[in-house]
Amino acid sequence: LTKPDLVDHRTEGTVLRIMQNEVVPLRKGYMIVKCHGQQDVNNELSLASVIQQ
Repeated sequence: LTKPDLVDHRTEGTVLRIMQNEVVPLRKGYMIVKCHGQQDVNNELSLASVIQQ
């Protein structure tokens, strides 16, 4: 799953069930990936600080 910060609040439960491997089971499960946003780059945030968010 990419861009987890853009998930609509009404669909969070569905996304959570998918990420918990309950909807379409995968042998190795799922991963969430969130990259630096443009605002993070403009604010010169370090990778460590972005990860903490």
